Amino acid sequence: MKKIEKIVIEGISISNCTKITGIERVCREILLRLDKSLAKEIPVEYVFPKYSKHGVVKPEEFENIKCVELHCKLQRVARYLALPRYVRKHNALCVCLPLELLYCKGRISSIYDLRSIIYKNFDTQRSRTVFKRILFNIKHFSKAIVTDSDYQKNEIIKRLKINPNKQKVYTVYPGWEHLKDLKIDETIFEKFSQIKKSEYFYSLGSLAPHKNFKWVMEVAKRNPDKKFVIAGGKDLKIWKEDISTTGQENLVFTGYVSDEENKSLMTNCKAFIFPSLYEGFGIPPLEALLCGAKVLCSNATCLPEVYEDTVVYFDPYDYDVDIEKLLQQPVADPEKIFEKCSWEKAAEKWREIILEQIELKPKN
Repeated sequence: MKKIEKIVIEGISISNCTKITGIERVCREILLRLDKSLAKEIPVEYVFPKYSKHGVVKPEEFENIKCVELHCKLQRVARYLALPRYVRKHNALCVCLPLELLYCKGRISSIYDLRSIIYKNFDTQRSRTVFKRILFNIKHFSKAIVTDSDYQKNEIIKRLKINPNKQKVYTVYPGWEHLKDLKIDETIFEKFSQIKKSEYFYSLGSLAPHKNFKWVMEVAKRNPDKKFVIAGGKDLKIWKEDISTTGQENLVFTGYVSDEENKSLMTNCKAFIFPSLYEGFGIPPLEALLCGAKVLCSNATCLPEVYEDTVVYFDPYDYDVDIEKLLQQPVADPEKIFEKCSWEKAAEKWREIILEQIELKPKN
């Protein structure tokens, strides 16, 4: 077997994203840190199709990673032909940070959750079929898989019938540093004059069924004297329903917000609510803790593993809750969560995984 000469980081899908949300956030933060660590030990290339928009990370942001443009315009051609051919030609190890359908053998792949095959009513039939194809592709073409919590790691091993002795699955927690030095944009309160500082409960996430904003809507109905704010985009091509059309006066949908606007909303809220039914990790509560917000969190899936005793948990199927009593419950200092989940540690873990797969001893 030939010695690996370089690392090729697949940028087919993320190079054309224009908005940074959960998975795109992970890709950006890991890439920028691998640029300063891994790329000093072995040649690393970020490969993408022609005419990419570069909304997640721009080529000029790299210092050591080399950017390579594939001579094709279509993502489908890049996945099926151009990138696999490039990896073989240069005897490289392909690393996929986003979830990707890619015909490239022996790669390192990412799976962030298995929602589409576990909650069948949350996605369209088409999106579920595509997701199954991607999982089949990853299982048979990857030498290692990376996910974002031990809960997901166990789910992947179980449901994909992975043999850990032949195909390793690693857990890498996402981080919080992207919000640390970010300025607050308070113009969001001018855009939505009905939102008053310290007088609203805030939630963030795509308006997808598994995010369970139905819980917020039902609690809002039971508490007409309280204001609830939900921020996040919607894609009706993927999700079956549009919940943002409610006529509840005490419920405000802002749509997609910038990082600066989100930080402002988290900093000034009465509490941050995260009612999700299913998560691979769940970054928003981590962001809210960093902003000093009290966090009310669903007790579903991986969330207790990630946030331990630093948030107040509730049953995401129970709408008859006393939200004021939830606010009064004590929580632990979140510093231990910031220590456990950081982009620096995540990037270092990715570096170690990559070097392990090419049998190259990490430099101190």
